[in-house]
Amino acid sequence: MKSKDIKIILSILILLIAVIVYRRLTATTGQFIDITEAGKYIGSYSLDTNQTIELTNNTVEIKNGKVHMLEANCPDKLCINQGFVDTDNASIICLPNQVVVTVCQPGDALKANGFYFNTYVELTAYNCNDESMLSNALDICAKYENICSRTSADSELYKLNHRLLPLYGEKDGVKYYQVSDELYDMIKIGLYYSLESSGAFNIAIAPVTDLWDFTGESNVVPSEDQVKAALAYTNYEDIHVADNNLIGFASDKNMIDLGGIAKGYIADVLKEYLVSNNVHMAIISLGHNILCVGDKFGESFKIGIKKPFSENDVITTVDVSDKSVVTSGIYERYFQVDDTIYHHILDSSTGYPIQNDLSSVTIISDSSTQGDALSTLLFSLGSERALEFDRSHDDIDTVLIDRENNIIR
Repeated sequence: MKSKDIKIILSILILLIAVIVYRRLTATTGQFIDITEAGKYIGSYSLDTNQTIELTNNTVEIKNGKVHMLEANCPDKLCINQGFVDTDNASIICLPNQVVVTVCQPGDALKANGFYFNTYVELTAYNCNDESMLSNALDICAKYENICSRTSADSELYKLNHRLLPLYGEKDGVKYYQVSDELYDMIKIGLYYSLESSGAFNIAIAPVTDLWDFTGESNVVPSEDQVKAALAYTNYEDIHVADNNLIGFASDKNMIDLGGIAKGYIADVLKEYLVSNNVHMAIISLGHNILCVGDKFGESFKIGIKKPFSENDVITTVDVSDKSVVTSGIYERYFQVDDTIYHHILDSSTGYPIQNDLSSVTIISDSSTQGDALSTLLFSLGSERALEFDRSHDDIDTVLIDRENNIIR
């Protein structure tokens, strides 16, 4: 064999060895660890990222695809003596401090979807191997649709609005009806936001909402006389709550619309269900209501905010962990007559779609119920007052997009 050929072969072998070493150094295992302390879930962390996790009395270290207990104030140090582990289902246990570190091997993310609340619903779980968990979550969606739908004749809210529930009693001219725990809670929360916003968010707007059809093809603008007549029955103070799950109306024409908080409320219910069943990494998507459960193996979820009136274009993204991202915009449900866009976010003082400089409002918050209500409220304020509200409330972040698709933060 010629020396030139030997050099070529050696060069190829060196290159192959370098590739193998590089792949081993940069390979990702896909494994992660779950940590609990005193029975409380702390978090899930990828074994592909070197890091230390500080606990109350322990320090966990992930290094080169393995995990060990770096420090512990327990007397026997058995957890430290276990050394590094990376085997699926292996655990490091610090019994005195009630710390458990478990190595997990994720499969593909589980997904489930359906159509509820006139919205495409998708649930994605990352640390869950039980498909029935997400199926049960969709059953919760079906349950709440049968509770709070304003338009379905089978729903509890429809029956309440049309006085198809038994009359419980009457006091001071107010007729009371008994409802379920779930509907009572939602109405009570809706009235809270109606009161706090002085009616800018208003669950009593249903008589006006009934005049508009933003999901069909009629494209009919109700007359001023129709709107004026309906507005007479949209005072949220005419809706009463009393003990024993009682909801009262001052007029037979008062009705309730929970569209401003229903999806947010249900997203919070779904999160509570998943977390109670040890699903700590998930995305709950109810249209423009996104609720991220925990994080994704120690990394933030990246949520896109849609560019108004585009098909699927994203105008910006936000990084969130264990947060809700709710968007209200004029492009969600609307129709156009001549040069005027009529959208579904109605002004409770005029009965017509709100007209200001905004195209959409996104609220980032801990509670999806809060985000749902505030996205409507801040939209009604316009950009300048919405920014003032944001600056005075440390518990939320906002992304405002104006009619020219400029991003205002």
